[in-house]
Amino acid sequence: TDLGTDGKVGSSGTPVGNTVVVKKAITVTNHDGYTYEPTITYTYTLQDGTASGTVSDGAVTANYKAGSVSYLASGSTAAQTAVFSSATEVTATGSANASHDLTWEFNPEAFPSAGVYRYILAETDTSVTPSSIGIVRPADYDTTKYLDVYVQNGTSGKEIYGFVLVDDEASTVTTASDKSPGWNSSDDLETYDTYNITITKNITGPLADLTAGFPFTVTLTGEMNAANIATDGTGENITNTSGTVTGTLGNGNTMIIKGLPTTVSFTVAEDNPMPDTYTTTATVTGVTGTTNASSASLTGNVKAFSVVSDGATSNATDKIEITVENHLDVISPTGVVLRITPYVLMLGAGIMLFVLSRKRRNAVED
Repeated sequence: TDLGTDGKVGSSGTPVGNTVVVKKAITVTNHDGYTYEPTITYTYTLQDGTASGTVSDGAVTANYKAGSVSYLASGSTAAQTAVFSSATEVTATGSANASHDLTWEFNPEAFPSAGVYRYILAETDTSVTPSSIGIVRPADYDTTKYLDVYVQNGTSGKEIYGFVLVDDEASTVTTASDKSPGWNSSDDLETYDTYNITITKNITGPLADLTAGFPFTVTLTGEMNAANIATDGTGENITNTSGTVTGTLGNGNTMIIKGLPTTVSFTVAEDNPMPDTYTTTATVTGVTGTTNASSASLTGNVKAFSVVSDGATSNATDKIEITVENHLDVISPTGVVLRITPYVLMLGAGIMLFVLSRKRRNAVED
């Protein structure tokens, strides 16, 4: 009784049981295979249908009968939910469908007579607005479908021999009509894309301290409560606290943030905890709409370097890589003059004072 790819279960005269399963799926994509569902609950409600229109298989034509929720089996409710959770991993690499079942059970004997009964099946609620958490719906997404239940007279009473889910209500439905396996058809399959950021630190230059660690702060902005965001990398103390990711990166270290929905933008900033003046250059790939410092000067404890993104929607399936190089060049030996000059001036002033003192003494003696 699971509606297949053609949205139809059962064949003429063969009972299929009393339970129908409709699929609700979301295509989840991440370029590194870090695929987790978004946290969202869909509610779908089976509603009374109408008796307008006919159904035909080309040889037999019958008028629709109005389906009633009173024909459901005891304990089966009209409203069913498909619950997606960011704690649930989609076990596939790259792109895969996260799918949950919607199940209704009917009581064949509750139907007043044999016939084809039409129901309205509607998406009546979502726990959050899909677009706000990065779920993208096709332009012609339809929140309403139609469920046809085929009932016949069996040897021991009425029995169900078919279920068909139809995308669009039509006056006449035939075997060539547009049928649906649920909300999984190309017109109604939502997508949820997430992206990852990898920050790599390089320390270069003849006077650079290759053992130094530079603190980084990545500020995430946007709706992320429905996402499974994780941190990784070879840096020290990489943590995510309420959308602020911090860590310390040394030469060759990385900071990785996984599972960012396309509704989330980011800012990357770096501190220089040392008095040395490093020249910083950043290279950003895999995302458009960024601004970053080039040849910025990191002097003292100043956040002089930053990378800002206003979103990565168009690049969600690509790698976002940020390479930050801190360079400290050699200091010219002439710089020593600057350090001894004060002492030379002090010595000169002392000699001058001594000479003036001698001249004054000689003048007094004369």
